[in-house]
Amino acid sequence: LIQVIPFTRYGTIHCIQGDYGPFREQQPVEVPLWLALALKATGLFRLVPPDWLSYDWLKNTLTAERQEGDSYQEMPHHWLEVSLMILEEAADDVPHAEAVRRLIQTLRECRLAKTQRGIERELKGDPIGVIFFFL
Repeated sequence: LIQVIPFTRYGTIHCIQGDYGPFREQQPVEVPLWLALALKATGLFRLVPPDWLSYDWLKNTLTAERQEGDSYQEMPHHWLEVSLMILEEAADDVPHAEAVRRLIQTLRECRLAKTQRGIERELKGDPIGVIFFFL
């Protein structure tokens, strides 16, 4: 769930998953991501990015990720997909959006490099496996 803040009053939205609202001006309401993005698109709502989608949180996570060698820092479920959707549809609601976007890309690359090193280590001594892995 993610929070949205309406700029004006808005009634209850009835969905199969449940009811959301009523929405009161400047009062945050938690809704599913898909609904938050749809409401943002109307121009009547502002999206509140999750705490983990902040420059400081991502910078600290990246620093720890680099220091931890082969282990990974804990991240929210589907962090990459969620962050990319929010930055695509609601970048104006994310402080320092471009810097956040760069940190996400760097964190992704760091994790891919760790994964690749781990696979290469596991396949060491198996030249056929290495060939098939990189095809």
